[in-house]
Amino acid sequence: IDQMEAKLKEKVSKNINEAIIRNDAVLSSRPDKDIHVTKDELRDSWENQLHKKDIELAVARSKNKSKSHLTKSDYIAMACKAIHETQSAFKDNHIIDVALRLSRGEHVFEDIEKAFYEALRSGKIQQLATIQHNQRAKKFIEPLYSTPKMIEIERGIIESIRQGQRKLEPIVSRDIISEYIARDYGFYKNGQKKAIYAIFDRNNISSIQGKAGTGKTTMLGGAYNILKKEAPDHQMIAVAITGKAAEEIESKSGIPSQTIDSFLLSKVSSNECPKIIVIDEVGMLGSEKFANLIDRAKKENASIVCIGDKNQLLPISAGKIHRDIQEIGIPVVLMDEVLRQETPEMEKLVNDIVNYQNLNAPNGITTAISDLYMQGRFIKIKDDIERIRSITETFMAHPDRDNTLILTGLNNDRKLINDTIFNQMQDQGIVSNKTVKIKIKVPVPIMGVKKYFSSSYEIGNYAYVERMGKDVDLKLKPGQEIKI
Repeated sequence: IDQMEAKLKEKVSKNINEAIIRNDAVLSSRPDKDIHVTKDELRDSWENQLHKKDIELAVARSKNKSKSHLTKSDYIAMACKAIHETQSAFKDNHIIDVALRLSRGEHVFEDIEKAFYEALRSGKIQQLATIQHNQRAKKFIEPLYSTPKMIEIERGIIESIRQGQRKLEPIVSRDIISEYIARDYGFYKNGQKKAIYAIFDRNNISSIQGKAGTGKTTMLGGAYNILKKEAPDHQMIAVAITGKAAEEIESKSGIPSQTIDSFLLSKVSSNECPKIIVIDEVGMLGSEKFANLIDRAKKENASIVCIGDKNQLLPISAGKIHRDIQEIGIPVVLMDEVLRQETPEMEKLVNDIVNYQNLNAPNGITTAISDLYMQGRFIKIKDDIERIRSITETFMAHPDRDNTLILTGLNNDRKLINDTIFNQMQDQGIVSNKTVKIKIKVPVPIMGVKKYFSSSYEIGNYAYVERMGKDVDLKLKPGQEIKI
């Protein structure tokens, strides 16, 4: 293996990860499989390693296993698609690694690497730029790559944003908005007031940047009330990545809300009046889906309002839409007055962290943690049982426990704490001793390359069909529920 690894290091690019080279050396150093071995000989060779039941299962599976019809170039294309769900650009060693995993041993490292450079020469993959690294006093440069489709998508988004500035007639005039703010929303912070003006501005695409707790949802409720009173024929729609986020927007602001996927699959409204589409937490939105929303907004005769925090969440899909919008010079409304904290100490804590994120306070995180220590808010209990007992007692004694949430990093701890609190509530007669078991469907996000592997799923999982490929011969429809 060591000899093979040394040979590979001489052949491949210096940018290739050493772990990948080592993996390839392990694979390449193995002797070729004897395809002429009989079933009985195979059984004999396995008997010292596996139980009889496992052998029978493996042999049965081998009868049904057929070699994939995909080529090494197909695996590079699949890797591009998988990576683009989480990143717009990628390094060469990353895509080769993903393609190798997708091929499941059908191709070795050199095959996949050759396919990558063939795609690069043919233009299916393009080099974007280079990034410079400094590691242990050594400098080296790595190229970044993308696909023509993703490059075109992101250029189109930027062009749409630039061309759409100052092109609309406001649905509600600035003077009328000022009257409403003075009469009904004078208690709003400056950032909230500016955001309402931005929603009814003349831009096709507007951006509102707000940290958690700055009153974004409250502000949306005010804007929606103004629209209903002044322009009842016009619609405001909110869309979000998850159903839970959409439900929260609708319950707190009153704006009809749905997930982005369901909105894109729905029919275009017959109402031709100008509309406003609010995208919540746009920092989580990927480039391709954002481009689809821009196209849909044109069909709906709608403007788009992007709301989120460019520092709060990494995008689930390719691109950094909210950050990019702000960096190409488009006007952005900043909501930076924190409202959600109930005590001066907590408000200072959040502001220290916000200032750190905005690069205004290099020691903001250190200051915040030090303040928490000084306030006695860190309690260390090493014994697991004693710690859970203390958490339970603190929760049960809390004057507002119905609005109190316990967070834990481990799922087993969560279950144990919940069971302990529930038992205490039963003992105290707060809840009934009668137990009813119910099944709850919990979302399991599977992104990027993971969705291609059966190991990411469990028997009994449910999935929803988003779309079907033309070459897939299955009687399924978009939106249909299936069981694994």
